[in-house]
Amino acid sequence: MMKKSVLKIASFATDCLAGIAGPVRVLAIFPRHVYLLVGQDAERTMLIISPSGGGMTPYSVVVDPWPIIQSPDEDGWFDGRTLILGSVSIYLEGAPSWPSGLSVHHAEYRQRATFTLLSEDARNLSHHSDYLAPVLDDPCRLDLLGGGAYILARGLVMREKEMLHEGARCFAGLGMGLTPAGDDFLCGVMMAMRMILPVPNLLCDSLVLGARGNTTTLSLSFMEAAACGHASEDWHKLIAVGFSKAVTLRQRALCAVIAHGFSSGADTLAGFLWGGWQLLHSRETYCMTQ
Repeated sequence: MMKKSVLKIASFATDCLAGIAGPVRVLAIFPRHVYLLVGQDAERTMLIISPSGGGMTPYSVVVDPWPIIQSPDEDGWFDGRTLILGSVSIYLEGAPSWPSGLSVHHAEYRQRATFTLLSEDARNLSHHSDYLAPVLDDPCRLDLLGGGAYILARGLVMREKEMLHEGARCFAGLGMGLTPAGDDFLCGVMMAMRMILPVPNLLCDSLVLGARGNTTTLSLSFMEAAACGHASEDWHKLIAVGFSKAVTLRQRALCAVIAHGFSSGADTLAGFLWGGWQLLHSRETYCMTQ
C-alpha cells in the first residue's frame, strides 16, 4: 500500500466527512484533480484530491506525492479516517485545515460599493459566459437564459422560500460540462445571499432543494457548499478586495475567478452580481420597476 501525505484539507470537506464511512467512487480524473464521491445515499460527500500548488476549494484535499491514481476504475473505501483508493492510502484525520468558510459581514454601504466596483471592472474582461454579458449590461434584467429569473428575483426581494425553490428549478442543469452554467449562476446567487442577508441559511437551502434531482451529483455538491457559505480560495480573495480602492487588485482577483473552467467562473460571477443587485434593492424599488 502506497501512503500519501495530506498537506491540507478544506474545513468544509472535514465537516462533510464527519460520521461518513463507505465506498469511494471516482467521478472524474484530470491531470491535477481527482473528483471522488465518498459514502452513499444521504450520507455522502464529494472530495477533490489535488497536488500542492493549486487553489483550494471547499472540497479540496491536497496530497503529496502526485499522482494518486491513473484509472477511474479504481475501487475505494473510507473508514472514517483513512481513504483507500486502489493501492493508495490517504490518512485524513488530523490533517492541517484550510478555512473555506466566507466571512463577509460588511455594512450595507460597503456591500453596495463592492457590487458596483466589481461590475465596472468586469466589463473590461473577456469571458465565455452567456449570463455575465447581459448582467453587466443591465443587472436588473429578468430575461436571462432559463426563464426563471423573474421568479428567482422576486423570491430574493421578498425572501420567499417557495419562489426561490421554483426559480432554482428553472436554472438547475442548464448548460454543458461538469457544472452546468445555470448551477454556477445559482452558486453565485447564494454567495451574494451569504454576503448580504443576516440569516441566509433557509433561503439558500431552498435553492439547493430546487436544484436537487435536476443536475449532476458533482454540480449539486458545489451548490451545497455555496449554500453553507463556503467558497474557493479565489472567491475568498475576490470578496476580500471587492471594496479595495486598488483597481489592479480587484481586476487580478476577477481574472482568477473568471479563469475557472470554460465559463464556470464567469457564470458564478454573473449570479453573484445579479443576486447582489436584487438583494440590495428595496421592495418598493422592485415593485416600481415591474
